[in-house]
Amino acid sequence: MLKEWPIVLNGASSVDSSQSPVVSFVIGHRGTARLNHLLLTIKSIAGQCGVPVECIVVEQSFKPEIQQHIPDWVRYHFTQTPSADYLYNRSWALNEGVRLAIGDIVVLHDGDMLVSAEYAAEFVHQVNQGFDVVNLKRFIAYLDESSTGDVFEQQKSVGALRSEQIIANLCAGGSLGITKQAYWSIGGMDEEFVGWGGEDTEFWDRCQTLRVANHTYMPIVHLWHPSQPGKAEKNGLGRSTADLFQQKMALSAQTRIEQLQSKLNSSVQSLTTDPN
Repeated sequence: MLKEWPIVLNGASSVDSSQSPVVSFVIGHRGTARLNHLLLTIKSIAGQCGVPVECIVVEQSFKPEIQQHIPDWVRYHFTQTPSADYLYNRSWALNEGVRLAIGDIVVLHDGDMLVSAEYAAEFVHQVNQGFDVVNLKRFIAYLDESSTGDVFEQQKSVGALRSEQIIANLCAGGSLGITKQAYWSIGGMDEEFVGWGGEDTEFWDRCQTLRVANHTYMPIVHLWHPSQPGKAEKNGLGRSTADLFQQKMALSAQTRIEQLQSKLNSSVQSLTTDPN
């Protein structure tokens, strides 16, 4: 897969700073445990060719922890949580990033996934065919711990890499491209999902009201990391989002879109009327 769609890891983006980004990669992040994963992911985004791109990292935390590690070419944005124990809200992080995005196409991207150097260019190609939402993920190779360590050490994704599993045709999560206009037309991500799971599948369901390119012909390399504590346990931290997901999906996609658009309009009105 990587011979056909090679990954290039660059220390900095080669895009001319005078060029306006066409594709904006948006990554939400918290903590330092997966900082190395994030930095390597950024290097694969810096290796994009064919179209000008930008990368926006939204750190969502009670206090900033990673800003000094983020490369200068990356746009860093901090959102402070209400408390130190507030669970990660991926939807909130992505919405913040999309608001800042310059590109007409945004890629909602996880900070542990390495992509081909032609990844951004293929999003542009599909949008130019008239699609609003683009899913390019054919195979996601989940590297094992040892291979992930080799990639970190060598700073390249070649050689005898081993995967724990390879998932084909994943629709919702991980990495998804959508035009900025289409993103807000369906209400953006639903910020009621506080914790782990459900938000990407619910968003993908609303995406089906748009024109979707689901051709899935490109590979992604997923870097190994320990599972999120409590996420998969029956009564763990992901339980509340699973229950919320069931409640949300009992409503039609159009009803959910209208509810989210109403919230967005209320937010805009409160900002315009706030004397401060």
